[in-house]
Amino acid sequence: MTKELVLPNDLAACHALLAKQARIAAAHESSFEKKDRIIELQANQLEEQKVEIAKLEKERDAALQFAFRKKIERYLADPKRFVIDFGDSPDAVRIYRQDERRHRANVKSARRAKRRAGCR
Repeated sequence: MTKELVLPNDLAACHALLAKQARIAAAHESSFEKKDRIIELQANQLEEQKVEIAKLEKERDAALQFAFRKKIERYLADPKRFVIDFGDSPDAVRIYRQDERRHRANVKSARRAKRRAGCR
């Protein structure tokens, strides 16, 4: 059941057989080149997709961090919410700075007292 390779005896038939094989080889070469181009295009697309995925993951991580970070106070624009407006008058600024200085002085004196109490 094995096929025997039959080669023609005359020169013209051998040339025809060689030409046919050369056409088949050229067709295979052409299909290999097409496949190589497709593989190269897919590799480029894969790299672009990896870059896009990395960008989207970075955006997702930033959004998650923003959504779940520790929140000290959130301001919501609610008309029912009580708002204190001190204004920008010079008196309000002066009073604020005086209170701030008093607070800092109280903190410093409390720290000094705590240190003195710890030393005894």
